Amino acid sequence: MHSENTKNREDEVKDFDFIDYMIQQISYENNIDEEDFDIEVSVNYTLNFDEESMIAFGECDIFVDDELHQGLLSIHVKTVGIFSYTMSALTEDMRRKYHIESISILNPKWRDTLLKITSLVELPPIELEDLEIDETEVILDNRETLN
Repeated sequence: MHSENTKNREDEVKDFDFIDYMIQQISYENNIDEEDFDIEVSVNYTLNFDEESMIAFGECDIFVDDELHQGLLSIHVKTVGIFSYTMSALTEDMRRKYHIESISILNPKWRDTLLKITSLVELPPIELEDLEIDETEVILDNRETLN
């Protein structure tokens, strides 16, 4: 059963469509000389809008490092997700909703990319968790960001 707010949000993001996903850069450094160490994964994401063409570009940097930053492991993946939308005048509320929707669409793609990279370099799988974003976490500055 959907609440009225959930139903309205679902209706509002229907005009936001995924177009493409590209990996722009991959860098990898492996200096692992021990079996047991912890890793840290961070995701920096920005959603940029081209209001003239009604296209949004979700730029993401995923960083995987050893937890103590000793240079044991370093993976950097830079991706771009491309979206179209039909909202002619973007309000702050719609920018936030599109930002959150773009993350929910791209998160599985980021997860698959990271799993494939770790498989190729013969590391144990590193699985990116689902990112649950609240609208208050989205910073609006004409480049909607999340760190």
